[in-house]
Amino acid sequence: MKSYKFTFLLLFVSTLTSFAEVKLPKIFSSNMVLQQGIEIPVWGWANPGERVVISFNNKTERTRATNDGTWQVNLPVQEYGGPFTMTIKASNTITYENVMIGEVWVCSGQSNMEWQMSQVINAEEEIINAKFPSIRLFTVPHSIEQFPKDDISSGEWVECSPETVGGFSAVGYFFGRNLIEKLDVPIGLIHTSWGGTVAETWSSPNTIKDDPDLRGALIELQQLDMKSLQEKKLAEIKKILGGELPDEDKGMDEGKPVWSALDFNDGNWKTIRTPGLWEQQGYIDIDGIAWYRKEIYLNEEQTKSNMTLHLGKIDDSDITWVNGIEIGTTNDYNKDRVYTLDAKHLRPGKNMLVVRVNDTGGGGGIYGNPREQFIAIGDEKVDISGDWKFKISKASLSTTTIGPNSYPTLLFNAML
Repeated sequence: MKSYKFTFLLLFVSTLTSFAEVKLPKIFSSNMVLQQGIEIPVWGWANPGERVVISFNNKTERTRATNDGTWQVNLPVQEYGGPFTMTIKASNTITYENVMIGEVWVCSGQSNMEWQMSQVINAEEEIINAKFPSIRLFTVPHSIEQFPKDDISSGEWVECSPETVGGFSAVGYFFGRNLIEKLDVPIGLIHTSWGGTVAETWSSPNTIKDDPDLRGALIELQQLDMKSLQEKKLAEIKKILGGELPDEDKGMDEGKPVWSALDFNDGNWKTIRTPGLWEQQGYIDIDGIAWYRKEIYLNEEQTKSNMTLHLGKIDDSDITWVNGIEIGTTNDYNKDRVYTLDAKHLRPGKNMLVVRVNDTGGGGGIYGNPREQFIAIGDEKVDISGDWKFKISKASLSTTTIGPNSYPTLLFNAML
């Protein structure tokens, strides 16, 4: 991670023609943190020639929108502190409350950075204790763009709390918690990452155009009818899923794995066979999160001792439960999952194995050799390959279509 001293925001500026009201990028909102120790750029759009007045921390700056409707001011250097109120006035008024001055960091990368707090060891305890109102969180949603955008698609700043931290980057959160304990200043964390992505897609057009090996791909991207290609693929995916792509994992309710419960009703779920990637079973070009459930029946004698669960490999990461109790989590697409089943969590009769798989790109699911899928009870092996209940809870188009790695600059254009 790298501190961009908040000037990274300048990456969003581009030309727009006219605005009925004064407007700022979505990275500005109530609860935000602004970088201490430097002049702070604040900018947006308004009607050409319109007067814009920005008030913050007993200082007022004035400017006028240029002929293309853009404006910018630089607020004076600030020391850490807050909360403050920022007001932007033109033909309308925008007010941001609970604004802090402190350290702002960008948390970006691949699946390791995307790893959520809800997936860490002792997640429930960590989330309950995540009461840091001076840590502020901002998550940039996944998005790709053919050309640089002047704004991100959505997002807002929130205070770090048990209610907000569950879906945030675990690496980012622990980093921020360590910072605030050492520095005792407000911390702003901007999470913008996408698992399995390459450096070229995060690179700027200016960087790529000077690279002889990548320049051709950039030119090809800029000549594509990308919208038509994506619309066609989206229609195909909707047909596979029988409706819209789910954009929220309903299996997790405020960090609680409701779909892992023994008595959860999965009667309307599809069936899938393991081992086998879901792309090989009809779910083509889909990345995202899927849940697997399988009933296991044990006799009383079998439940008297601990067992070992062998799931095989999972692409990319997993959280695994038995009877609603988390027993393991791994973030490695090429590693065999071997987890202990504690006897105290088992019962004679019906038991429920549940696996939540997060696939960030390419193939997804539980895969490998059927002989690698079993429960070891002493010298006995109980086969768990074959049919599992299956449901995709969050989906996006695969990178095998037009995805983040298809061309350079796609994520720079949309997420930086």
